[in-house]
Amino acid sequence: MHVFIGGASCTNVTSNGASLQCVLPQLPSGEYNVTGGSVQRGWASSSLVFTSVLTVISVKNSHSNLEGGELYIHGNGFSPGNTSVAICGSLCEMLNVVTTTDLSCLTGPLNASIAVLCGLTYSVEEDSEDCQRAGAALIQCDIQIKANVDVVTAATPFLFLCDDLAYSSLRPNKDSINSSHVHFSALLISPKVERDEVLIYNSSCNITMETEAEMECEGPNQPITAKITEIWKNWGQNTQNTFQIQFCGRWSKNMTWLNGHPPQDGDNVTVERGHILLLDTNTSILNMLHVK
Repeated sequence: MHVFIGGASCTNVTSNGASLQCVLPQLPSGEYNVTGGSVQRGWASSSLVFTSVLTVISVKNSHSNLEGGELYIHGNGFSPGNTSVAICGSLCEMLNVVTTTDLSCLTGPLNASIAVLCGLTYSVEEDSEDCQRAGAALIQCDIQIKANVDVVTAATPFLFLCDDLAYSSLRPNKDSINSSHVHFSALLISPKVERDEVLIYNSSCNITMETEAEMECEGPNQPITAKITEIWKNWGQNTQNTFQIQFCGRWSKNMTWLNGHPPQDGDNVTVERGHILLLDTNTSILNMLHVK
């Protein structure tokens, strides 16, 4: 007796005359026709359809510093050559060969428009301007896997550690640490990146990159890329009413700036109301500095 799921053979087939069992092959997510037959009796007609479901069983190395690192995912339904992984909306570069059960990828540096959240600090006192207090220790990102047309979000998130010292202390045990068991006494920021639509003169603009604060899109038949940037002005607002959240960044740190690096010679710099900048280095020769 032979049983096929799509074009793949089902192994260890056993039958009692009325029903049969077999070990399913590992298949990419999707629907597959079930066929079968025997040498003596020929092929049987069947309308059975088997659905291979995209699932994530485990995630390894699910944390790094802001520069990113290697990520390993084990599951079912991955599609070799047609699988992608996105972390906080940014694609993870595939490494090695993707199988139906395992993949690895390299997370790039956290997008600057999200990394800037590391500058958030909190205080139980109103109007506090203490830049030395603990800020955001972790930025938590969803891990989304897409295989063919199916998309699934891993139960284990990816954690970016804002503090390089904290990350260095974890590196010796990186292989054995599960992100759900990492504990810090500081803010945990979890930005949500969702799909939106951009219209330019009533024509749809294809979004090529999108974060909480920034998106880029390309218009149809146009070589122009439009960049839409949200200006955050109300950092101090929160819905819990138990502590004050404010932005407090060091001038020298890349993560302080939405463009990913400190201002250069000739730049115009605007410090929004509610933002606190700690001048920890000599600045470039600026064209203008506007403090609101």
